[in-house]
Amino acid sequence: MPLILPIGYLVALKRKEEKWYFERFGFILFNKKPEKTIWIHCASVGEVLSVKSLIEKIKKEMPDYDIALSTVTATGKDVATKNLNADFIFLLPLENYFAIKYLTSYLNTKYFLIIDTELWPNLIFAAQKNAKLILVNGRLSERSYPKYKLFKPIFKKLLNSFEHIFAKSKTDAERLADILDNKDKISDIGNIKVVNIESPKSNFDLNGKIFLAASTHQGEETFIKDIFEKVSDKFDHLVLAPRHLNRVEEVFTIFSESFETSLLSEGRQTKVIIVDSFGILKNLYSCAEKVFVGGSITNVGGHNIYEALIFKKVVAVGKHMQNFTEIFELAQKYNLVFTVESEANMIQYLNTEKFENADFEGFIAEAKAIAEKPINEIVNFLKNENTDSNTI
Repeated sequence: MPLILPIGYLVALKRKEEKWYFERFGFILFNKKPEKTIWIHCASVGEVLSVKSLIEKIKKEMPDYDIALSTVTATGKDVATKNLNADFIFLLPLENYFAIKYLTSYLNTKYFLIIDTELWPNLIFAAQKNAKLILVNGRLSERSYPKYKLFKPIFKKLLNSFEHIFAKSKTDAERLADILDNKDKISDIGNIKVVNIESPKSNFDLNGKIFLAASTHQGEETFIKDIFEKVSDKFDHLVLAPRHLNRVEEVFTIFSESFETSLLSEGRQTKVIIVDSFGILKNLYSCAEKVFVGGSITNVGGHNIYEALIFKKVVAVGKHMQNFTEIFELAQKYNLVFTVESEANMIQYLNTEKFENADFEGFIAEAKAIAEKPINEIVNFLKNENTDSNTI
């Protein structure tokens, strides 16, 4: 710890994250001591945004609870502060058993919700000392499943610490039940990341015909560059948003060899623009003519295409969309995704002026019909647990 503290602080200083650095070690200031809380833990930005509707529902149905929200990343905390109605927002003291145990006691945490399968052993074992653990959006990917089976005794113990597991799909529920050797505490309720249906709004100012490549990973940028060299005359701008901002310089170098390239923060209208800040994809989706969502050609498992779809954009993705099977299959049903497996496929997508069979109205209607199901089930579970606790 004495070694990590100063080295880590220098890294945080370089990233301009030093303001909240010591929260990672449990040094957190609260403006009040709550009577009781529901603590929700999110890894980063995607998970943070996915719990907005859940927090609103808890606030409405269980108003006597304060909401505490922790994140792993400083960016996640910043997005949470700007977008969520939580009472306490802070960085998670990562794998610090004593800090977590103290915080759950101080905050009088009754329920500790972990979003996605974030199985940090010290976090889990410390939190369960004072709170009931609930896993939300539980998932076990095809790639991770064999590793979990290989170390089944360890993961079984971790999963068994949860009062209940809400899986994001039937397949995930079956895999988790196999590791746990118990399906009674697992429910397949769907993906909570497909719940926020809002009217598209944008204040983004970028002129011309735009091709947006969002949430790209290493290897996908080179693929996009090769494509864009063949179709650049059809677009005024290629806007590319790498999934990880620490790769901005690398991505800039890839494109600047062939095109006039700038960073979005510079405010220049160059042929290629590299996004170097978080939180603006919604604005980019609203003004883009064509959209590719990454993590799907490189086998990462894909990223959420939902936000682009509600802006009524037919989205291009690779074949690796296993992390978002439900929304991907729903979009396929209404002809709203174009699966890319080669350069020729992508060029075909970019050259298509209009997708005649795209049914956005049908998609949005069905999405609205299923949107509230997972949120309602989670909150009803919490309310029933709360009633049982009060009875006891």
